[in-house]
Amino acid sequence: MKIRYYSLIVLLVMSVLAPMQAQTYDKMWKELEVLEQKDLPQSVISEAMKIYDKAKAEQNVPQMMKAYLTAMQYRSLLTPDSLKVDMKGLEQWASRTGSVEDKAILYSILGEMTMTDSIKKGFDYLQLSLKDKDKLLLVPVEKFKPMVKVGEASKRYFRDNLYNLLARRAIQIMQQYRWQAASKANQTNSLPADMTDMDRFVTYQFVPVSDCDLTAAVMQTYQSLLKAYDTETEREGWLLTGIDALNYLYRHFSGNFSNDVCQQELRKWMHTYPAVKTVPEVYLALAQFLQYQNNQVERLRIVREGIAGYPRYEGSTS
Repeated sequence: MKIRYYSLIVLLVMSVLAPMQAQTYDKMWKELEVLEQKDLPQSVISEAMKIYDKAKAEQNVPQMMKAYLTAMQYRSLLTPDSLKVDMKGLEQWASRTGSVEDKAILYSILGEMTMTDSIKKGFDYLQLSLKDKDKLLLVPVEKFKPMVKVGEASKRYFRDNLYNLLARRAIQIMQQYRWQAASKANQTNSLPADMTDMDRFVTYQFVPVSDCDLTAAVMQTYQSLLKAYDTETEREGWLLTGIDALNYLYRHFSGNFSNDVCQQELRKWMHTYPAVKTVPEVYLALAQFLQYQNNQVERLRIVREGIAGYPRYEGSTS
């Protein structure tokens, strides 16, 4: 199990606290950091469990998660066999909690942590993390500050919701392990011949070819995100998600989504949604596809057209 996972986990699970409570926890975490700097792992574990007990008594779930995972990390360094016990504890926590968002976050954490040892089990956890889509769409990521840095793009274009965060995280993890999954189980490796546009992609019913078909799951997750943002008021997020999905399809299914097909799709969006704030990203994506073809003349024309039409666009990566 790789220790690097834990920094991401801690980043994900911390929430906003009341000022006085925050000061108390801040002090306790600073004391723990001193113990870390002194390389006293057993003392770190003891301090983390003090924070855990306090948070549990106060029903402060994000602090409970952070403390549990910190203790878990250091226990695994001292006693590697303890990891199985701690993982079991996370599984029980996820199965017993009545909070939809806590359950989703715990399953997302378990999904990534389990992938190295069991692709199938990790995949199942990731699927469970996205199960309650409609409810997660209503949970603001802002709720999990300050340990989660909420970008302006998330707030501006994606409604800053937990489903979007966990879905994109699941896509990233599943793509990371796609080769390992292919060695364990069959993966979707072709699309219907008539699927050559995003309208057809979004409405197509993917049938996984195995119980660990990560490729089909990635496409289903993109479909789910596109459907979530397919409204006139959220077209900004839809376009950004569409560009991501189109790039994925070009990389993995270029027989259907060739460079020319992708360019045609992007040009259609440019003409259909000229007033949408994120359409400059469509110009940038089109310029990239033209770069792949080494069509520098048309690429320069598109870039200039985009700058002239949207000179004040701030970008979607902030």
